[in-house]
Amino acid sequence: MHRRFTRRRPWRAPNPRGVSDVVATILLLALTVTLFASIFFFVNTFPRPPPQPANQFAAQLLYGGAGGLHINGITILHLAGPTLTGSILFYLQSAAHPTFVPNPFTLANGLNGSTTWGLGQTWYLNMASFGLTAPDNLSVSIVSTTELLFRTTLPGSNPNIPPTFLTTGTSPATPTIGGAVQIQAQIVDDDLRNYSVYVNLSQIPGVSVSGPQLMSYLGSIGMWVYNISAGTTSQAGTFFAFVNATDQVGQIGSVAIPVTVVSPTSSSIITVSLLANPSAPIKGSGTTVTSLVTNNGGSSLPVTLAFLAAGTNVGSASGTIGGGQTSTFSITWTPTTVGAIQLVVDVTISGGGSGAASLNLTVWPKILFIAHDQISGQRNASNESAYFANELVADGVPFTSMFVACTAALPSQAALDAYGLVIVDFGSANAGGCKNSPSTAEQAKLQGTNFIVTGAALFAATTSASYGATFLTNFGITSAATVTATVTAATTTLTYTASVPNRLRADGVPATLKLNQTLAGSAAFTPISYFKAGTTNPAWLKDGSNHAIGSWFVTGGHNFVALGTDPSLLTTPLTPSANSWGTGAAGAAVVYNLVGFAGGIATSGSAGRALYDFGISGAVLLGQHPSSLTTIYAALRENGATGATVTATLYVNGSVAVYQGIAVTASVTLSFAGNWSYVSLFWQAPGAGSYTLSVVLTVPGSQFNLLDDQMPISLLNQPSKFT
Repeated sequence: MHRRFTRRRPWRAPNPRGVSDVVATILLLALTVTLFASIFFFVNTFPRPPPQPANQFAAQLLYGGAGGLHINGITILHLAGPTLTGSILFYLQSAAHPTFVPNPFTLANGLNGSTTWGLGQTWYLNMASFGLTAPDNLSVSIVSTTELLFRTTLPGSNPNIPPTFLTTGTSPATPTIGGAVQIQAQIVDDDLRNYSVYVNLSQIPGVSVSGPQLMSYLGSIGMWVYNISAGTTSQAGTFFAFVNATDQVGQIGSVAIPVTVVSPTSSSIITVSLLANPSAPIKGSGTTVTSLVTNNGGSSLPVTLAFLAAGTNVGSASGTIGGGQTSTFSITWTPTTVGAIQLVVDVTISGGGSGAASLNLTVWPKILFIAHDQISGQRNASNESAYFANELVADGVPFTSMFVACTAALPSQAALDAYGLVIVDFGSANAGGCKNSPSTAEQAKLQGTNFIVTGAALFAATTSASYGATFLTNFGITSAATVTATVTAATTTLTYTASVPNRLRADGVPATLKLNQTLAGSAAFTPISYFKAGTTNPAWLKDGSNHAIGSWFVTGGHNFVALGTDPSLLTTPLTPSANSWGTGAAGAAVVYNLVGFAGGIATSGSAGRALYDFGISGAVLLGQHPSSLTTIYAALRENGATGATVTATLYVNGSVAVYQGIAVTASVTLSFAGNWSYVSLFWQAPGAGSYTLSVVLTVPGSQFNLLDDQMPISLLNQPSKFT
C-alpha cells in the first residue's frame, strides 16, 4: 500500500519578543507612577513659604505748615499687581505719637470715595489735623482679609522734609550784558545732602558750561550761590536758571529763577541789591542784612555803604570791588519795633558816583500759637486749630505752635510773657472732660502780653459769671454784656463793622459774612457762641440782632481780642452763593486783622505790612464734570499799602491750564491797604479723572512774601475728581 505523506512545517517555539514589550511597558509605567508619587509625597511635606503679595507700592509723606515740619499727608502709588477692591485696610502708626492717628483707613478714605484701586492710581490721605511733626517715623501697613500687602516706615531713619525754596533771585537784580551776575537761592532743609544743590544755566545766552553746575553755600547771607563771571552773558532778555536740591532721604526740591539781562547804560557803574535773612524778621532777634554790589566797569572801585532802617543808620561797611566783580557787605540788625519798615543801603563810590537799594519788610512780634482745650490725642477733621494754623500760614505770619490738651494747664504766665503775641485757640471740642471756660488760674495767665483768644468752646453755653472780672475787663466784656447759648444753625449771617480808631482796621472784609457749620464736610463744628452786646461793648463782628461774636480791648499797654468762634468758620458767599462754602478767604482776612491789631503791627495810621505785598486768601471750585464748564473763584488780597493790577493763573497738574487754546488767567486791580476781590477762572476737564488744581498769583515787580502767591483749590489739598 502506498501511503502519501503531507509535508509538515517544522515546529518552532513561540516568539517571546512581543510579550516582553508589553510587560516592560507596564512595568516601566508602574515604576514611573510609583516614583513620581513618592517624590510628590516627599516634596509636598516641605514647609510652604508664606504667601507673597502680588502688588507693589511706593509711599511718600507730604510736609508743610510752619517751617515745613508738619506731616500734612501721605500718598501711596499703586505700581504693579491686580486691582484692589473691597476690604482693604490702611494702618498708620506714628513712632512719636502712637495714639494721634485714628486707624484704620479704607480705600474710600484716600480715593475720594472710590472702593477700587487700580494700577497707577494714588491713594491720598490728608493728615494735617493729626498733629504730627518731624522728626517722626510713620509705619505704614496695607492689609487684606488674608494677607499683608505692603509695609514700610516713612521717612525712615533720617526724618526730614523736602528741600523748600524761600528767597530766590539774582544779584544784581537786573544784570547788564556781559556783567557779572550771582544766582541766589535760600533753601530750608534740616538735612540737606552735601554737594546736592545744582543750577542749570543752559537757557542763558553766552553761558558755555553745560549740564548742572554745583552751587556754593554763602553763610553770611544764608544763600546758595553760583557766580557767572563778567563777559559771559551776551544777550538782553529774561531767561531762567533752574536750581534743584536733594536731601539725605532722596527728596528733591526745584525752582526756576528768572534772570533778566539788560543793555548797559552810562549810569550803570554799579548795581546794588539788598537782602534780609530771615526775610520775616522778629522783634528782638538778630537779622542779617546783606548788600551785594556789582562793579560793571573794568577798573577797581572803592565803595562805602550805609545801612538805614526807617531812616536811622544801623550799620556801615566799606571795601574795594574789582572790575566786573561782585562784593558782599553784611551787618547784623536787631529790630526794636514791630510793623512795616523800609531798609535802605546807600553806596558811595570814592571819587564820585553812587547807588542804592531798598527793601520793604514787616517786623513781627515773637508769636506762639496754642491749640488748647482739645481732647487729649484727638486729631480729626473737627479740630479747628489746624484750620486756624493754615490761615496764619496763608497770611505769611511766622509762629511757633504748641499743643496743650484740655485736661492740662497752659504754660506759666512767665513762659507766655516771653512772647510778643500769644494766640490760644480753644477749638470746637467741649466734651470728653474739656472745659467750656478757662479756670480762674488759667484766666490769670492771659493778661501779661498781647493775646488772641478764640474758639467756640470759649463761650459755649456759659454766662459771664463763669469768668473773672479781670478776664472780662481785659477783653472788653463789660457787665452790660451777657454770654448766650450756642447758635447751632448751619449758617448765620453777620455784619462786619470796621473800626479804625480802635486799631482793628478795615481790611477788605465784606460787610456781610456767614458762619458755616459744615467745614470739611463735617457737621460736628460748634459754629458760634456770641455775646449779647451792651451799649459800651466795643464788639466788631455781630449779627442783625446785636449779637457779637468778638470783642477787643487795649488795657495795661497790651492788646486783647476774644473771638467766640473760629475764623475758619467765617465765609463769604460766592456766585451762586448756594453752591459755595468754606473758601477760607474771609477767615484769612479776619485772622490778618486780629494779628495786625493784637500784635501791635497795625495802627489807625499804619498799614502794618510791607508796602508791596499781595496774596491769595482762598479758592473754591464749582462744577466737576468733564462734559461741562468748571468755574474757579479765587480771592486775591493786597496785604500792604500799595496797590497794583495782579493776575491769577490756573495750574492743572503743575502746568498752566488751557481752555479753547488760551491760558486760563484773570486780572484785577487792588487799590488800597487790605483790599481784596474775587476773580473767576473758567476751565473744562479733558476727561474723567483726578486733577491737581491750584491758583498762582503773578505780581509786577518784586514783593515781600512769595509764599502767599499760590494756593491749592481744595481746602484739604486733595486732587479734584471729575466724573
